[in-house]
Amino acid sequence: MDVKFKVEGLKELDLALSQFDDEMQRKTVRDAMVGVLDPVKEAAKVTAPKDWGDLRSSIRTDVRRAPKKWRKKGRVATTSVLAGWRRRDRADAAGLKPGYYAVHVEYGQPDRGVAAQPFLKPAFERLAPMSISNLRRNLRRGVDKLVRELGNKTKGLK
Repeated sequence: MDVKFKVEGLKELDLALSQFDDEMQRKTVRDAMVGVLDPVKEAAKVTAPKDWGDLRSSIRTDVRRAPKKWRKKGRVATTSVLAGWRRRDRADAAGLKPGYYAVHVEYGQPDRGVAAQPFLKPAFERLAPMSISNLRRNLRRGVDKLVRELGNKTKGLK
């Protein structure tokens, strides 16, 4: 499942960030994204069906550097809520990794008569406005921090 949202109306933020070098901009945006989707992750864990707990324990958030083609368009990082196995997870005796069936739970398997039990998308849809607010808050804090750091550096140059 790949649900995306776009934050618009942050021209002032973009202008403020443009005052700093590219690496400072990237670090500020990446740092701002950490934890933004934690409420979605926790809500998904609460609503995910529990048989053995493997699905719930596989739900996590991730912040990564944006793919190269996105960076060319000015996007520097992505954040996601993920459910399912990770490459480092060990397979059980049957060769299956914990939470491998997340997509089948979320969307069901109509051809096999298995009903969908959505847990991730409803959590995201309900908490997206809060996540956007958290991102805005974190970005403002990050820019304020950069301004303070820059001010401290310029004081030492006098």
